[in-house]
Amino acid sequence: MLAAKVIGHVGDVSRFPTKHHFASYTGSAPLDASSGDNVRQRRNTGGTAR
Repeated sequence: MLAAKVIGHVGDVSRFPTKHHFASYTGSAPLDASSGDNVRQRRNTGGTAR
């Protein structure tokens, strides 16, 4: 059900050159938040994710 909503909102996914571009658009791609020896990632607050 959720996948249908995402595809319905996004439309034609072939407009994204890679799966990484699509993940960035939807806000599901993690962002690097590392500092020094601490390796962390955080949620991407951009894109269309709510």
